[in-house]
Amino acid sequence: MPDGSIGGFEPIRSQGDIPLARRIGVIRNPRSFGNRQTAAAVEPGAAPGVVLTQPSDRQSLLDTLHGFAASGIDLVVVNGGDGTLRDVMSALLAAYPDMLPELAILRAGNTNLAARVLGINGSGPQALDQLIEAARTGRLRRQRCAFLEVAWINQPSRPPLRGFFLGAGAFADAKQIADHQIHRRGVHQGAAVGLTLATTILRVLTGRGPIHRGTPISTAIDNRPARDGHKFLLLVTTLDSLMLGLWPFWGSKSDSGRLTWLEIDAPHRFLPVALPAIVIRQLRDWMPGRIARAVSAIASGWGYRSGRATRLAVRLERPFVLDGEFFEPGPEGVLLTSPGHVTIVIPD
Repeated sequence: MPDGSIGGFEPIRSQGDIPLARRIGVIRNPRSFGNRQTAAAVEPGAAPGVVLTQPSDRQSLLDTLHGFAASGIDLVVVNGGDGTLRDVMSALLAAYPDMLPELAILRAGNTNLAARVLGINGSGPQALDQLIEAARTGRLRRQRCAFLEVAWINQPSRPPLRGFFLGAGAFADAKQIADHQIHRRGVHQGAAVGLTLATTILRVLTGRGPIHRGTPISTAIDNRPARDGHKFLLLVTTLDSLMLGLWPFWGSKSDSGRLTWLEIDAPHRFLPVALPAIVIRQLRDWMPGRIARAVSAIASGWGYRSGRATRLAVRLERPFVLDGEFFEPGPEGVLLTSPGHVTIVIPD
């Protein structure tokens, strides 16, 4: 399996018949979509001895994690959306410089892109109770997951961010559609992703709006020369699967690097023909190797490129999206790498 891929969960074995002792801290974002449905400040089913917190901003989150580290907490439960998980991962190394704690993810956001791949089935107090019981009885499974680090080039005073999924171009346009139209209609999570994707595709295919015209993006992949020009879409992730069976990436399995990337030139060409094979992973998996290679070569000629990499230097004129939030790219762009892993656990 390639270095950056995420393998299956493996059981955490206890020593003999004695369960592994765990110290658990919960970070709950009360503003996340799922948590707004219940006004309780503390999960009512939480077990005694579990530290429950609700940091109000990034500084209080960092202070909370420092407190977790000082008290020996070795399992941090993230009860929030993709942005909460990104903020926790971004602050984690400062609080735990020697050894990172393990993470568990509860679904409580609008989209839950990472949680649907890595998180616990279910949400709310019941899912938390299930996790706590599994941790205390030694019935957890774990997997190591490469994370995506975003560093601003020649801005050493700006701390890097860590997450799992970055998008620009049409992805940023789709995010705006979701924020301003889909979520405001009360549509969230998987249904929101499907409706946003359908709305974006319709606008692209009908030529409505600026989406199809692209945006200036320069990408330098590993040690290759920078590729400048207008891009319709740029995606980068360290995950190896997405929700709804979507997987718009391809390339040789022998490619090295933890970053999986896709870029599509603008104006896009033959998108109605290319879209099914690009978006739906199963269609490409059914192709014999020779046909898949031929399709990949044709796609590259049309301006559709994908692969794996160790680093990407990206310059943009418009904000990009990292795990559900917009960020300004800065005057010299951002450097994308994957310098490490986090360990995610779920109940067995």
